[in-house]
Amino acid sequence: MTADTTLAPTPGPWTVYNNRVCVWVYAPDGKPVCKVDDAVRIEARANATIIAAAPDLLAALRALTDWGREFTSPTDANSPHALLVAACAAIARAEGITP
Repeated sequence: MTADTTLAPTPGPWTVYNNRVCVWVYAPDGKPVCKVDDAVRIEARANATIIAAAPDLLAALRALTDWGREFTSPTDANSPHALLVAACAAIARAEGITP
């Protein structure tokens, strides 16, 4: 996938619902975003919770990288520029963009 074909995820916020068989993540319109099997395991609920937070996490990371582009520098040893690079890579991965 290239930069000009960015994926468009279902808008958030997403919510988690445990039906005792599996854990579902739902969009605001009530449509399912995904299903995490094995609701008995605590990890299933934890995984669904992280998935449900994805739209908010992506928005926050985008805002942080916008700020970082203005206030970090790759030439300043005291600047957290490497963190900005890692954050941009995470955003690209979430958008389905590969280098």
